[in-house]
Amino acid sequence: MHGRLIALVGIGALIVSLSLGPPGSLAGPAVSRLVIAQTVDHVTLDMYFNPTVPTQNVSFSIMEPLVAMDRTLGKLEYKLATAITPVDAVTWEVKLRPGVRWHDGQRFTAADVKYTFDRMSDPARKLRHVVPSDIFKGVDVVDDLTVRIRLEKPYAPLARRLIEFPMVPRHVIEAVGDEKFGEAPVGTGPYRFARWVKGEFVELAANRDYWGPKPAYDVAIFRAVPEATTRVASLLSGSVDIATDIPPELANAVRTRGTLRLEPVQGMRVMYVGMNTHRKPLDNVKVRQALNFAIDKQALVEKAMSGYAVRNIGILSPRSFGYNPKVADRYPYDVARARQLLAEAGVTGGFDVSFDLGRRYFRDREVAQAIAGYLGAVGVRVQINEMEWGTFVVNWSAGKTEGFWYHGFADMTGDADLPLYYFFSPAGQLWRAYFSDQQIADLVDRGRTNLDPKARTAAYEQALERIVDVAPMIWLFSLNNAYGVSNAVDWTPRPDERILPYEAKPMR
Repeated sequence: MHGRLIALVGIGALIVSLSLGPPGSLAGPAVSRLVIAQTVDHVTLDMYFNPTVPTQNVSFSIMEPLVAMDRTLGKLEYKLATAITPVDAVTWEVKLRPGVRWHDGQRFTAADVKYTFDRMSDPARKLRHVVPSDIFKGVDVVDDLTVRIRLEKPYAPLARRLIEFPMVPRHVIEAVGDEKFGEAPVGTGPYRFARWVKGEFVELAANRDYWGPKPAYDVAIFRAVPEATTRVASLLSGSVDIATDIPPELANAVRTRGTLRLEPVQGMRVMYVGMNTHRKPLDNVKVRQALNFAIDKQALVEKAMSGYAVRNIGILSPRSFGYNPKVADRYPYDVARARQLLAEAGVTGGFDVSFDLGRRYFRDREVAQAIAGYLGAVGVRVQINEMEWGTFVVNWSAGKTEGFWYHGFADMTGDADLPLYYFFSPAGQLWRAYFSDQQIADLVDRGRTNLDPKARTAAYEQALERIVDVAPMIWLFSLNNAYGVSNAVDWTPRPDERILPYEAKPMR
């Protein structure tokens, strides 16, 4: 109660200090604005270089993929494509939407689609969001509105994977380069880039020449607001319309305000502690298994997360195709078993390990501290290194993380292929797992290349069995998300965490 009182007093103080309205070069009484508060700022606005969800929210407002998932993640919707049909087992033809123009007025054509895929296939660019190199062979231009995607082998989840790749303009990137494009991207989407004040906000303007339904709001602003109390204070003051990651202790401040509502949703993000399995003693499977037994995940859910999560084993959300419920009860809290496995591994005196914590996630500090406490009880001495999220991502993706790290992966496609490929396929380890296993890689490949859903399911179930057994990570929980929303805005959160301003409109 005392902590909640402090939090609410803090909110009151913050409201006084907030400006009367959000930033906006287009601001004015005749301009409608939607202001969204996210937890972090951006390293770049080009999601191919930094595919975190906050950056994707901006990128997918400006740029568009060939197809997208609907709000429930249950159905594919055509965007820049109007048809995707197989020519044979390894060739797919894509018909493109006519009359689409880039924000600078140039026509969108098949040449841009080919360039987008060629760019992703260029290792010199060191992109962190790419097409699977062991699957995609190339893209051929048939005519201005037709391309053919050539594959190395059959690929069952092709259509779902295409939702992850927004098209980029060849003429712009070749003129300004990747870095400048990431500072001021150009797309075909419902919003245009307006400006980016780093550390503060990104401002977008409605594209009134958009080929599809026009956005309801003239301006969309994504504000970087790391502190939860500040996000809630911004909601209470009316300077923010949608805020992410509302913590339980501040939920009532939103619920009881007549102008606001709390919007909860079961998410797709799976949280875990990664381990550099190339370092001793983390290279020993018994040590890794011991660490999983040493942590009371249900207590983390109930106490550290205040119920805003569901215990989860494995890197897949239970909502994803290919999820294996048979692994759900692995690694119960068992300190005696953890100590036994450490002794069997020859680690009798414990060991020291660093724990890199990039500040971004709900209750991340509390979770890390609780984990350090649990591991300390079995002799593992954890040194938590807090850092800004961008610094963490750069170090982690460059292979510089020495011990543990805390991360969450959200499967936007709802198909096991995406997380299993990114973490466990040698060709796809862009989200670094610091781990390799040929048996798992073979099963992942079998699941993605077999067109029979039953055979795919069987392959993924076996892969998850193996993954959980060799324990390259400490499995924790799946996040539930809570958003604060102004009652003046008609908007419902998506399970994939994307906040797309063109899906919102003023409440009638």
